[in-house]
Amino acid sequence: MENYLPEHAKTGIVPSIKNIQVGSVDILGNTVVNVLAMHNEYVIYEIDSPNIQNRIKLFIDGHTDESEKIIRDRFNKVRCDYILAKGILSRSINFETNKQRIAHALAMCLNNDDADNVNLFPRLIDAIHDEQNLILKNRLLYLLPNIISICLCVLFKVASEVFPFGKDYAFLQNFLDILPFIFAILLGNSTGVLINSKNLSFQEFERRHCYFLIGLERLFLAFFTGSITYILIKSNLISSVILSEDNPWSLMLILIIAGYSESFIPSILTKSESAILTSTPYK
Repeated sequence: MENYLPEHAKTGIVPSIKNIQVGSVDILGNTVVNVLAMHNEYVIYEIDSPNIQNRIKLFIDGHTDESEKIIRDRFNKVRCDYILAKGILSRSINFETNKQRIAHALAMCLNNDDADNVNLFPRLIDAIHDEQNLILKNRLLYLLPNIISICLCVLFKVASEVFPFGKDYAFLQNFLDILPFIFAILLGNSTGVLINSKNLSFQEFERRHCYFLIGLERLFLAFFTGSITYILIKSNLISSVILSEDNPWSLMLILIIAGYSESFIPSILTKSESAILTSTPYK
């Protein structure tokens, strides 16, 4: 909690302000879950509400009508920008950080009549927007390796249909035969990457290309897990009730799971090792 009490304050905190504490109930019946900033005559706090825009509250209660009017006049100068800043919270990834920034900016505006106070919230709003745009770009860089790989698979398949390969291109023909299985691995990995991207902040690294490299690392891992799974299935070391020699879609389903789950291969390798050991006669 930020404490904005004057350094040489002669008056104490108004009792109604002091009563706003974590776990208490404000005058509107809202439960206080966090006190963000407190002054002798005002308090900025957070309530328990499903509406993110409505969670930050300001309560003003001056020692005198005159002192309270001064604070309310200061608030009225920035009210619109303050409401606009709170509206951004519902779309903000860093809710905890940004609510503290909003409370700090509001406290600075209420503490004095500095002419620059009217610019605090516009600058804060611009900063939050810039951060959101940067996070979106970093997330796109993280997803880019998978997007490129899927596009290349589709383009290669389309090109093979438009321009069929001759018998002299046996390597390309063999690659075309396993292309559906590669595509299945990519589908599984892309699903995992998309789900995982919701849990990342995309603000850890200063250099943006690091997110591309992380996405590329995840892509390589998916190829390795998918390739190992494909080899194990073809070697008949593992089996499944959904696998069928007459139905290639069942193999694609297994490869989608392998591309999606990082823990899929370790469990398969453990089972394969057990199968090998049990099938090997002891001397």
